[in-house]
Amino acid sequence: MQYLITFLVIVVVFYFCRRFVLPFWYQYSALSLLRSGSPEKAVVQLTKLLSISPRYPIAWYYRGLLMCEFGRLPDALHDLDQAIRLAPRRLEPLFDRAKIYMELEKYDQALEDLNRIASLHPFPIQALLTRSAVYIHLGNYQKAEEDCQWILKRDPEQIGAIINRGIARKKQGNYDAAIADFTFVLLLVPDSVLALNQYAACRIEKEEYEQAVHICDHIIKLDPWSAPAYYYRSLGKEKLNLPEEAKKDFDKAVELHYEKYI
Repeated sequence: MQYLITFLVIVVVFYFCRRFVLPFWYQYSALSLLRSGSPEKAVVQLTKLLSISPRYPIAWYYRGLLMCEFGRLPDALHDLDQAIRLAPRRLEPLFDRAKIYMELEKYDQALEDLNRIASLHPFPIQALLTRSAVYIHLGNYQKAEEDCQWILKRDPEQIGAIINRGIARKKQGNYDAAIADFTFVLLLVPDSVLALNQYAACRIEKEEYEQAVHICDHIIKLDPWSAPAYYYRSLGKEKLNLPEEAKKDFDKAVELHYEKYI
């Protein structure tokens, strides 16, 4: 009888350690390694944790973030999928998965996650801001503008929303309203390269080529690697009958992969 009791005690202690002590230790160790700047070792600890506690959503989430940081996006999606399956009402995994989908240009999937966040959270400002960018990529500019309007009613100086609204308005051909948005951003952040590039694009569309070239000159002084600035300046110079300079700028824009930013 004594041996049986001893055996049962050992089993209970083993179960307790495996179920509670080891997961706590692996989680604590992983977080400590992250703080000390050792993300690869943190992944090892999280993997050990998941091998004994696969229904631990926070571990899947943290490992997914690290996989994303390492550029292993399919692995990151796998881990975030698991985190969402185990904790379907947590917003962070949904939001981070949506951002990965955007990076992979899977905008429909990103939109699904962002819509889900909007249904779970009463004031999802960051989700709506990201969703407005997704709508722009999908060509649904009116929806993008509506999301930005919702944000700006609650935070009139939300720069990301002002820029996205300006882009949506520009895409719809409402150049004066778009210019007003980008001008307001530049009052708040005078050296915003993103706002300046969009401002230059509007001037090109309005056939105000000298102004566009002047703006692009200013952008390139701020950021010599701004691909859109070279692209828009090439368009302006072409219209101003400066073909050699236009070609030089266009070649530079191509070198910097301008199509990723237009």
